[in-house]
Amino acid sequence: MSSSIPSIPTPHGHICDGVRVKPMSVELPIELVLEILEIAAASSHLSAAAISRVSSWARKLALPCLFETLLYPVITLNEINWTSGQYFTKPYIPRHLPGPSIPLPLHVGHHVRNLWVERGNRGSPMDEINLFDICPDVEHLAIQSSSIGALYTTCRAGSRFPCSVRRVTMITPSPRYEIHVLDGLRLANGSLFLHNITHLHMLDLRMSTYVPYDRLPNLTHLAVPYLDLGANIAQEPLRTPNGVLDHPPLKMLVLTVDEAKYMGNSWYHTPRLYANGAPMAEFTSPRASFSFFMRQACEKDKRVHVVLYPRQGETHRADWKAAARGGESIWQKASQAMADEQYPTLLPEIYHEKVLRRIG
Repeated sequence: MSSSIPSIPTPHGHICDGVRVKPMSVELPIELVLEILEIAAASSHLSAAAISRVSSWARKLALPCLFETLLYPVITLNEINWTSGQYFTKPYIPRHLPGPSIPLPLHVGHHVRNLWVERGNRGSPMDEINLFDICPDVEHLAIQSSSIGALYTTCRAGSRFPCSVRRVTMITPSPRYEIHVLDGLRLANGSLFLHNITHLHMLDLRMSTYVPYDRLPNLTHLAVPYLDLGANIAQEPLRTPNGVLDHPPLKMLVLTVDEAKYMGNSWYHTPRLYANGAPMAEFTSPRASFSFFMRQACEKDKRVHVVLYPRQGETHRADWKAAARGGESIWQKASQAMADEQYPTLLPEIYHEKVLRRIG
């Protein structure tokens, strides 16, 4: 009884029963290959980066996914070179905007849909102006109040940016006098910039609690940091920006609660007195106080939502990037939180020892 010889793989095929068998050559239609690569590139940023290095034509497929979300100045020239597979010796400088520029090529800028600009002490306003001009199709813009001047200048220069912007995230407080600059600002397509905004997320109101909803006639979604309003979780009634619930188009008001700030500051847990001098309810745990807070929101208005944001160990920048790349948005997180009766259980049943000492 003869024993069969197992198939042995080699770089040139398989050897089976001593006979070399050539590998099967299966050719897929080019349309199917392109569709597979497009789906793979859209699945994650890492997949898009990997596909961009396969070949020049694969790179063209991956670029829209690779540069759909851009954080400035986090992305450097080296990162752009690596992900696009090209090397640029000179940055793109728009002819009508002379001066310094960021190293971002025009064909890449056209793919950017979500843009986070946090210049800080680096670069100059001209860098921001050039960046805006290179990225004409941005839909979600995250900026500091110090960038409003660059935004205004870009619009006045006739750029297509920010004609497509509908969602805005304000990274820093935006005083009334800074927002006032944008009143009546007409874009290249004839529309008014402030009239185009439907979603506004304000991350920081510590220096100024001004919320410019009254300048946004089509605003349907607004998110603000609740603790920055000077509110106390154990205080009634629940606070909202003055007049915001009377804004006709508003569909959703999200009150975000910074978990680390809430858990680490005893002020938010210290019982207060009502106007008549009677003591407010004293809560036994962060979980109990937050549960009470959520009930207040439900009773006040169905449009009011409460959510822990950012969670401990997370940052606004990282969360924004994750949402822009297909993760849950702040609006989705808030909707899920209000629909989940167990949501307050994300918080502990007892206060931190340091908080207990301060309360006591």
